[in-house]
Amino acid sequence: MKYLLMFSYLCEVYRKQPRARIFLNDQLLDEHSIEQNTSTWPKEPLNLQNKTFGERLNSRGKYVYDRCKKFEIDIPPDVGDMTIKIDIKNDDNNYTNGFMSRCTLVSLYQFYLIPLNKKFIDRTLKIFHKRFIKYYGYWRSNKQIVTDLSYHTKWVDRSSQKELSCDWTHMQGSSGSYVCDLKKKYGLLIPRDTSPAYLLNVGDESVCIVANDKY
Repeated sequence: MKYLLMFSYLCEVYRKQPRARIFLNDQLLDEHSIEQNTSTWPKEPLNLQNKTFGERLNSRGKYVYDRCKKFEIDIPPDVGDMTIKIDIKNDDNNYTNGFMSRCTLVSLYQFYLIPLNKKFIDRTLKIFHKRFIKYYGYWRSNKQIVTDLSYHTKWVDRSSQKELSCDWTHMQGSSGSYVCDLKKKYGLLIPRDTSPAYLLNVGDESVCIVANDKY
């Protein structure tokens, strides 16, 4: 099945841009520099103030899609578990004689793995809307969300090997890796620690629809 891997960063560059290498298991997918970018969401355009909730969501989906780096990947059907790793090289700081006051900071802001399968998206959305309307309790945790990998990703510091949950508000000033482990479920790759019931939340719905419409 084909998937769209999408991600973006927040980065405050001190002197030198950090480098990122993307791995699917042990296979190198891409290597690139991370540019200065500290903006999160733009102010809502005035022409959306009187729009419907669905139109606002569509605008959000387009913004996320346009902001992210995108890679279309084709996963063979015999592939089971998989690990996506974003390896960050960031040694830009003013460390001198045991003191440091400045460094480059980076965080993984958005991180999606979206099946390029319109039937799957439509079926999942129908299930979600039915549960959301009748049983709001089905959405108990972000761990239920299947397409937004940021909820299932950990940061592993290269020097200390300390593991932290992925949180874009916690910017990292050192080298390390963002790691997300995936499993095969119902023929699809989803985060390994996803808990039932498997859902798309309202915001991710718009991202999935935009991605599938463009591919």
